[in-house]
Amino acid sequence: MERYEHLVTPEQIKVAMSYSPRNAGGDNSCIPVRNRTEHAARLQQLFEMARVENERIQGEMLAVSLPARTGTYLEFAGAPANDLITKSLEDQKMGIRLLNIRNIPINDSDNQTFATVFVPHGKEREFINKLQKYASEDTPSGKPRNDKLFRSIESVNIALLRSLWTDDTCNLPAEQNDWYEVWIRINESVSLEDQHQTFIDTLNTLQIRYKTDSILTFPERSVILVYANKESLTSLLQSSDQIAEFRGVKTLASFLLNEYRSEQQEWIEDVRNRVITNSNSNSVVCILDTGLNNGHPLITDIVPDENCATVVGEGNSDRNGHGTNMCGITIYGDLNHCIANNNPIVIDNLISSVKLLPHNNANSKESWGYLTEQAILVSDVIFPRKNICYCMAITAEDCEHGKPSSWSGAIDTISYNGVIMANYFWFLQEILAA
Repeated sequence: MERYEHLVTPEQIKVAMSYSPRNAGGDNSCIPVRNRTEHAARLQQLFEMARVENERIQGEMLAVSLPARTGTYLEFAGAPANDLITKSLEDQKMGIRLLNIRNIPINDSDNQTFATVFVPHGKEREFINKLQKYASEDTPSGKPRNDKLFRSIESVNIALLRSLWTDDTCNLPAEQNDWYEVWIRINESVSLEDQHQTFIDTLNTLQIRYKTDSILTFPERSVILVYANKESLTSLLQSSDQIAEFRGVKTLASFLLNEYRSEQQEWIEDVRNRVITNSNSNSVVCILDTGLNNGHPLITDIVPDENCATVVGEGNSDRNGHGTNMCGITIYGDLNHCIANNNPIVIDNLISSVKLLPHNNANSKESWGYLTEQAILVSDVIFPRKNICYCMAITAEDCEHGKPSSWSGAIDTISYNGVIMANYFWFLQEILAA
């Protein structure tokens, strides 16, 4: 298939439309006022410090017989609550490429803009030459050359791992190994296979695991999965000129269904080992549903037998599966997030199940309200003097156009009496306190 062959644009849907840029009336960039001489001198010093730091990194890598990058990764920062003129940081003719732009909140209303740029070996002078023109040359209108670019720059430093991390900062790589996406730059003038092989050679030298059967390629980027940690990703950044950004791997819990049973067990044990429960919690979530199979390995340590009950007989076992699934969602939420990282899984609430629906026979309509009341009473017996939140994922097949029923009336009564009792105890406490 030819590239983009699957994208069809019939002639009859082409429509000519006039275009005008949003800022057609002028440049609305917010840039600080600078002392030209002092600011140019400070930026000159920061560029020199970045050059020295990059040479130190290269020397350390070569000293231990590891590959060393030849170019430089620079991180530019704008002034807080001001703009950074990022478009002027890139010069494609010189191979200077803008890799990412990040807006980091500094308070409730303001951000600080950061941009990461790759500068090929020998092209570092391009920024210095522009900076020197800013310091000493004026335009015909009397303004410093490259004025907006350099006034917008607050600082410049060697880019670290955090500078190329474009995912949620809460998931920054730690000391423990995990799977990460490495996005590498693609140069259309060089064979794609050669570029992939160059990067893979670097991974092999650094002894970093990777997957070659799942490489994704886009017009300017390729994505390779690596199994690494903070230290090894830092080494990779110090060794390769090809990196554009790092991201966490988006894991789908559904992939577990295709794993071998032994591998499924390993994932389950990993999740179980990270669960932290609070047995003294005063808060309970009670699931009113088809029961619970609390022998499930992801539930058994969290919902003991004494937290389970039934008001329809048959025991608390869940042959339908719905109640067990509801408990799983209540406990873990989106299981993808639990699998995709190594963070502790904190469960602050106690979990309970009361079986309200039998497996074989449907409850008669006239008993729905009564059984719901009984389920509430049972949960109160299991958890006296605790705050209980109820989840009842059960609906009637015939809602009768929203008309009230004995079931809805029973639920109203349960809720209303709960409010009255809560207000009564509050009133009694106020009297005693007085």
